[in-house]
Amino acid sequence: MAGWEVGYGLADQFRNEWDNRFRPMTNAWHQNRDQYDGTASRIDFVHSVGVRYEANADSSVDAGVGEGRRYRRNAQVAATRAWRIANSGTVSATGYALWGRYEAALGPTAAPRSEWHVSTSVAYATGPFTVSLGFGATHSPDSGEMNFRLTPWANSDNRNQIQTWGQLDDFVWDGTRVLKAAASYQIGSYVGMPGLAIGISGIQGWAMKNPGRGTTSANEIDLSMTYDVKEGPLKGVGLGVFPARLRTNGFYGKSDRNDVKIIASYSKTF
Repeated sequence: MAGWEVGYGLADQFRNEWDNRFRPMTNAWHQNRDQYDGTASRIDFVHSVGVRYEANADSSVDAGVGEGRRYRRNAQVAATRAWRIANSGTVSATGYALWGRYEAALGPTAAPRSEWHVSTSVAYATGPFTVSLGFGATHSPDSGEMNFRLTPWANSDNRNQIQTWGQLDDFVWDGTRVLKAAASYQIGSYVGMPGLAIGISGIQGWAMKNPGRGTTSANEIDLSMTYDVKEGPLKGVGLGVFPARLRTNGFYGKSDRNDVKIIASYSKTF
């Protein structure tokens, strides 16, 4: 109403994509499945409320709070603003922050501490070219890797707007400071294939707390080539190839890895 949206949601069960039914949420990743039956405590429900205000197509802010009953509470805010520069392009800025804290009853520690993540980015787009730069910081002493959910991993989904994420890692480990630079170019008009684009991003994280070994760093390079059919009988077909390379320098939380994703899609409006 008048640019405002308010929403509330509640759930008491969750189904993973690898499971065949909904199950109660618990304070352990396995949801008491199979041989783990009964070893974790139930989280009765998760619920959250959010409000969003969109002043216009170039400016919005939203905020929300949520609770996983007796397990964890989170609060987050995100804002974006764009400035259109006549004959030069568009500059847009986005900021995101999340605060969280476990509860002693079902959380992993009897003396929970506050945790937070902040990240921001600035992007410039002109014609077929877009470039962006982002910075992020995370403090998550109890989670290790920042928990954006209201339950442990695999017990619920989450919504976040991390501005410095990578294809192979989100770079939200305790202590992490991270920079991300990215660029993309719509090259289709130059090669006779409208809808063809290429992209690259580089991520450097440092000050990642490595238990018993001080701090370490990690870096990632992501590439992309996407093609969206704009005209003809195949209009709506999309194809993307996304290679990625992650190096973690002996970090306890994640190993080095290489990956190539191939994603095909089709959309149709009826």
